[in-house]
Amino acid sequence: MANEKQLEILKQGINAWNMWRLDNHDKNIDLSSANLNDANLNDANLSGAYLNKTWLMSANLSGADLNGAYLSGTDLSTANLSDADLNKATLSDADLYKAKLISADLSGANLSGTDLSTANLSDADLYKAKLISADLSGANLNDACLYETNLSGANLSGANLSSANLSSANLSGANLNGANLNDANLNDDKLMGIDLQSVIFKNTKNDNIAKWPERFDPEEVEGLVLCD
Repeated sequence: MANEKQLEILKQGINAWNMWRLDNHDKNIDLSSANLNDANLNDANLSGAYLNKTWLMSANLSGADLNGAYLSGTDLSTANLSDADLNKATLSDADLYKAKLISADLSGANLSGTDLSTANLSDADLYKAKLISADLSGANLNDACLYETNLSGANLSGANLSSANLSSANLSGANLNGANLNDANLNDDKLMGIDLQSVIFKNTKNDNIAKWPERFDPEEVEGLVLCD
């Protein structure tokens, strides 16, 4: 449960909160299970904070420092996370449906090394986001915008990437074992050399689900939806 004293300080405004954190940098921050729906947490210092199962639906977390924060099971649906630092944060089972993760300068949100296993990222805007070595195993990325997203070394095993926009995404070294790429939009060259054993594509030729060979050859695979 959330620390009530810390919640009261947070309610005094971000300036008061950030000043208090500077003076109390050694304290553990526990805001878990708190109702912070629609809260304005712009530029808040929440690094390392416990925000597990916190209600942050439609909250403004733009520019917030969430480096190393714990957000397992947290509701971040439709939240504004533009320019937020989520490096090495834990977001397993978090709900990020339609969350905004694009930065103001279009450089992309920083989620490198982040645990997003089994998280809901359907319809999320991850344009140019940095998901280097992130754990997205079992995550729902249906219809997500992953255009020019850096997914190098990411664990996408068992992830649902159906209808996702992966055009110009960096998938070098990514684990796509068992991933669902039905109707995904991606460049064929981004899959060269990637182990695609058990990856699921939509086979438009006979409208069945097909499992393709261990190594991808765009000349041999029919039905893969590619970018124009």
